Order: sequence, then structure tokens, then C-alpha cells
Amino acid sequence: MKKKVVTLMVAVLTLTSATTAFAANQSQQVSIAYEGDGNTQISTTGSVTGQHKYGRWTVQHVEGTTGAEGVLQENCDGSWEDVDYLTVPFFDSDKSASSDYYMAGACSYRVKLYAMDGDGAKAYVRNYK
Repeated sequence: MKKKVVTLMVAVLTLTSATTAFAANQSQQVSIAYEGDGNTQISTTGSVTGQHKYGRWTVQHVEGTTGAEGVLQENCDGSWEDVDYLTVPFFDSDKSASSDYYMAGACSYRVKLYAMDGDGAKAYVRNYK
């Protein structure tokens, strides 16, 4: 009986330590409310940790007459770098644009969202497809 308990404990500890080596599926989002005041508003999502595979990020234009832009940022060494861009003009029928991006495991990723001229917008980032 004692041998079974020890074996079970070793198995649990092994599985626990193995799963902490990989980031879990994560997602973050940010919204900017429509103001209509002509001023560009900027906001940033929280960050997700890469998993050595492709993740997906999205920018949506929600309301207004100009559009929205997003910049995917990567932090691998303590500073945020711009690595990808999306633009959604107000006349885009889908009102949304998405892109897949390879997210390295040692890096964090976030989206900086620009709602042009007081328009409403949303951005999403996730470390899985």
C-alpha cells in the first residue's frame, strides 16, 4: 500500500512539473467606447505568453466614420517592439481584421489599439489559433 502511495505521488509531481513548462491558452481584450469627438484614443490589451506556435490577434471597428488600427507588440527581452499591424477602415464591410502570428515561448504579446477620431473599437489577442 505504501509503495502505491509513493508511486502515485511521484506521478502527480512529475505531471505537475511537466505542465508548468508550457503556457496555458490565454486571451486578452480591450475596448474603446465611441466618443465621436475627433480625438484618437489609444488603449492596450493585457499580455499573453507565447507557446512556440501561432496565435491570433484581431482588431474590430465598432462605430464611427474613420476606423481602427492595431499594432501587435512583442516583449522578449524587457522592451516592447512592434511586430505586426492591422487597419480596419470604416467602410470595410467585415468591420474586422485578423492575423496569425508565431508566438515564441519566451516572449509576451499584446495589442496596442488606436480608435481614430473618437471611433469605437476592440482588439483581441490569444496565444492559440
